[in-house]
Amino acid sequence: METAREGISLLDEKGRFIYLNQAYADIYGYDRERLLGAHWERLYPDDQVEQVYEDIVPVLERTGSWSGQTTGRRADGSTFPERHSLACTADGGYACVVRDISEVRAQASALREREQALRDLTNVVASTDYSTREKVDRILELGCERFDTDIGMFTDRQGDGIEVVRMHGSHPDIEPGVQLPPSTEHYCREVIDSDEVVAA
Repeated sequence: METAREGISLLDEKGRFIYLNQAYADIYGYDRERLLGAHWERLYPDDQVEQVYEDIVPVLERTGSWSGQTTGRRADGSTFPERHSLACTADGGYACVVRDISEVRAQASALREREQALRDLTNVVASTDYSTREKVDRILELGCERFDTDIGMFTDRQGDGIEVVRMHGSHPDIEPGVQLPPSTEHYCREVIDSDEVVAA
């Protein structure tokens, strides 16, 4: 149990910790010694404690086990979502396995945002209600929303620079028709593609 990545603990019949591995202590931000003998309620906000007694304990008493999601509370007071499994032990206590799923939830949220952005983009491109210019404007607007920026530009390569063709947002020195120096990406591409010295 000491090498397990999940947090594992054992509680006595009164709900006090009699064992926990290092992963369990790390999840909640405590030293192991500080939690031994402490009641499990210390690790949960009040509303979660109430839910445990009302919804989870009855299932444990009836079936002997429970698995689901709960909200833990770290030593610094911050809360986090956790995957939680509980089982009754022969001596009247409980065995607990927890896993912090904050990162998993954040990744799932980011994936949903990317999928929604792709759907919005596809809808604009496939729409017959927009002219080509309106589609470009809408795509620039969606890009600014997606990347949380005030300015979006559609550009065209012109000689050694790039010309701003369409623009969403405003900038005192940039407007459609203005030619800008090459971007870092453009300059690097020139170096890669050229057999000659690009600049000296």
